[in-house]
Amino acid sequence: MLTSNVSSSAGMVHQLTMSLYADEFNRRDNDWIIYLQDHRAGLIKNSNVAFLNEKDMVYYRYRLRKYLQEKHHLEQFELATMIANRFKTAMDFNLSTKYLFIPTASYVQDLRSSYKTIQIQLNKL
Repeated sequence: MLTSNVSSSAGMVHQLTMSLYADEFNRRDNDWIIYLQDHRAGLIKNSNVAFLNEKDMVYYRYRLRKYLQEKHHLEQFELATMIANRFKTAMDFNLSTKYLFIPTASYVQDLRSSYKTIQIQLNKL
């Protein structure tokens, strides 16, 4: 019985790890981050603005991904949201944050698609 609990726990950890790596929109590779930074004006232009209240900020402080997940169902766009708002880390999502630019899913998906196309072209050189 102990062996099955250990193996199921290991399986859950493996599944969680794989889902984190499979999250292509939040990958922290330098080229993707630079690409998003280069398109920051577009991220803002194609964002919805969420005005934050103190109650939510007390609860979600430092947990941007959790906020995006529970309030907007957009946790996969945490990195794009951080860049649009000039956050260096989730610690910047704190009580002083009064509003948040949340890029639209379609715009971030379009950026990722164009980024991948450029990467393929560069690899052919």
